[in-house]
Amino acid sequence: MFLFKPFISAALVLWLVSFSAFAVEIKDIGVSFDPPDGFKPLTKEMIKLKFPSANAPEWVYANEDFSVTVAVKRSGKKAKKSDLNAILKTMVKTYPRIIPNLVWIEKEVAEFNGETWLHTEITSTAIDADIHNNIYMTSHRGELIALNFNSTKKMYEQYKTQLQQSFDSVKLIQ
Repeated sequence: MFLFKPFISAALVLWLVSFSAFAVEIKDIGVSFDPPDGFKPLTKEMIKLKFPSANAPEWVYANEDFSVTVAVKRSGKKAKKSDLNAILKTMVKTYPRIIPNLVWIEKEVAEFNGETWLHTEITSTAIDADIHNNIYMTSHRGELIALNFNSTKKMYEQYKTQLQQSFDSVKLIQ
């Protein structure tokens, strides 16, 4: 075990040093956005550790201690923008049953950046921390996609503006 500590420490240092601002384009689903400054893409292995469920996002960008993330997921389900209100109604009904200590801050279908989005803002309790989530969903290329701007409650005020700017930078690419 002690032989691996220097290797793990060196790898972590290299990962942390490589933090810088960059634009992200996810061609698979036609989405681009600017993660907050200092956020780094997580590897598939890191995503599995951070989000151990089968419903984990495919792309995640995080601050250095993983307490704040921007996650992107495609649902694999066909959807139209006209379905967003029905999806929101389902979320409002089911989320309180599956999310511990859920508090709704916002739940709406609205126009953002010239596109129709389902938006929920919630706080809840996770296994290791209290969480503040802004979830945005839309239909793009006939499929439901989601962007989740997630933070611990402790870090939310510090990152609130950067997370909003990141969402404001989202572009859907045909």
